[in-house]
Amino acid sequence: MLENGEESKLSVLGQVEKLGVKSIIGFETINVLGIGIKLGIFEYLYRKGRTTSKNMDSTYVSFTLKELSENLSLSPIYLDAWIHMSLACDIFEVENSHDKSFKTAPYIYDLFIDYNNKFFIGHSIIMNYEYNPSPDVMCDIFKTGDFINLDTLGSEVISKSQCATTWFSPYIEGLFSKRFKEHKKILKNQGYFLAVGCGYGYNLEYWAKKYKNAKIVGIDIDPHAVASAKKNFEQEQWNNRIEILEITVSDFALTNKNKFDVILLNFVLHEMNRDEKYRIKVFEDLYSILKEDGLLIVTTHIIPEIFSVEHKSNLVEIWHQWLEVPYGTRFYDEKSFKKFISLTSFKNAELIKKESKESGNLLESFLRGYFWALRK
Repeated sequence: MLENGEESKLSVLGQVEKLGVKSIIGFETINVLGIGIKLGIFEYLYRKGRTTSKNMDSTYVSFTLKELSENLSLSPIYLDAWIHMSLACDIFEVENSHDKSFKTAPYIYDLFIDYNNKFFIGHSIIMNYEYNPSPDVMCDIFKTGDFINLDTLGSEVISKSQCATTWFSPYIEGLFSKRFKEHKKILKNQGYFLAVGCGYGYNLEYWAKKYKNAKIVGIDIDPHAVASAKKNFEQEQWNNRIEILEITVSDFALTNKNKFDVILLNFVLHEMNRDEKYRIKVFEDLYSILKEDGLLIVTTHIIPEIFSVEHKSNLVEIWHQWLEVPYGTRFYDEKSFKKFISLTSFKNAELIKKESKESGNLLESFLRGYFWALRK
């Protein structure tokens, strides 16, 4: 390593601190947060914060070990150990050591407890906590090359993982509305919008609120997700303009009578059948139900070629690949995606993006939005 023309030396202890200590704290932070979410501790603190805050805008919430134990029927011995680790990970702070009272550290309430806060990332944490298989299973599939069925995760985990992507919707819609003003105008008036692989409807809900006059259809093959999305939209009384269907793209293309102004494929492509012919068929079906001047938006992480000497670090994209590779997902880089599209009737793919102003800034990398725009 060179720094200012001189060799910069890193001691063994320095490397231990750099990798070992930070990695341990990082792992335990996810572990502690995951347990807090799963046991309902954070849900309890959320409701307490909303109750005790007069302006409904809590920045922290206080509690005692005894309070959590009694209200949630949890062992005080385990809670004691959990709170100790939470303090070590800077999730809580000691308020009064005598009665074992604590409070959330700065911004922890916003980030991990208040799920209505725009900065909430609790669902992303639960993904790390539950999404990856056990170490033994992971080691076995490294040797066999097999994949794990996504259904083994259960509907609750899949629902939360989809909810974790909702932070992306405002950035995608923002890029869309800025770059495709004519399509935005059509949706604002009374256009037709299709969400393919709408899942539990979390991202679709954002577009529905944004374009209140659009006729919206969401399709998915997961019966649990479709049932949940239908129920949520019924509660919002949006049945007159939103239709959720449990159907494949192929069957929908055969039976659908309307053509769409905008079609959204939101973080779905990488989870499709890995077979290239199957994916091409899906895009051909989407092409057939798109209006002549229609737009297909494909949001998917672009996995960079990190084996080259010159590359930009894309932590979020690499993390996504690492998280989902056991389940048979298949991603593209820019070159391979364009090659894939050239095999379809679309022929051309334009990458729409807003680059981060601060290279290497983790928050900026999370907030960087981009998507592929495909025109008919």
